[in-house]
Amino acid sequence: MMSVRESVPLLSVIVPVYNAVEWITPCVKGLMEQNTPPDEIIFVDDASSDETHERCSAWHQRFPSLVQVLRLPKNLGPGAARNTGIAASKGRYVAFVDVDDQLCPQMFEQLLQRIDERQADVAICGITITDRIKNKVVLPPKEESPEALLEQKILLYSVFNKIYKRSFLVDNGLSFTNCRIGEDMAFSVKLFSLHPIIGCVPEPLYTYIRKDISLSTNLEQRKEIFLALDDLKRFLDCHNLSKQKATLYRKLCFLHGVYYPSRLFLTALLRNTHSVKQLIFSIVGYTRMALYFIKRNIL
Repeated sequence: MMSVRESVPLLSVIVPVYNAVEWITPCVKGLMEQNTPPDEIIFVDDASSDETHERCSAWHQRFPSLVQVLRLPKNLGPGAARNTGIAASKGRYVAFVDVDDQLCPQMFEQLLQRIDERQADVAICGITITDRIKNKVVLPPKEESPEALLEQKILLYSVFNKIYKRSFLVDNGLSFTNCRIGEDMAFSVKLFSLHPIIGCVPEPLYTYIRKDISLSTNLEQRKEIFLALDDLKRFLDCHNLSKQKATLYRKLCFLHGVYYPSRLFLTALLRNTHSVKQLIFSIVGYTRMALYFIKRNIL
């Protein structure tokens, strides 16, 4: 008789990739060197323009039962890539990894152990955030509850320091917004609003390498935050959670729709990275969308 692990893969790891050819090999090796390696590594190529797809395919040819490669027809962002990976995954549990980050060898082993001990829907470990100059360690709360986690935005929004029970995601219709800004925030708030059983590992087992993202790209893509906030509102409405989470939702709208963009525009102004005309044009366009969003969803 086949064991559960033999008949159903235990862990599927989903890795969105875009123009990441130099990171593919270190990523695969790091995943394979885990104390408890994944049963599936699913690369989802978000329409890369370099040789990322070819490099992923080379690993698939070497390990066809382990490495799977999917490709989106056009660049849609990490949310769409992760959704594609979830749909294709076969594991009892799924994890998301950024291709150029680093995992401690015991990460999956400890998370799976904790999820089994707690019979949890999601297991969480601490993270080390580094910009290659300084490190910041963030650990999960001692209280293993959604309420406690909602107070820690860094750990809440991060999707890469967790293992999820796949059936919990699928049965509750949990998916990412197809956008480039805020898709991880919306996904995580949706998840923890459903009060999953949580297991925490109080060690920093995942290293998030903070990327240098161009300010111009941020300004151009910033409007997509309203797609994520709209998606979150529809989910809360669908699950009759809108009244219960009304204060939280308004806070998220202020932080992500007003406060963070204002800091971004101010940074652009101080760094003199944009012409005044271009910056005013960006601010006016963003403000119009923000006011329309507020009128439609908040007032």
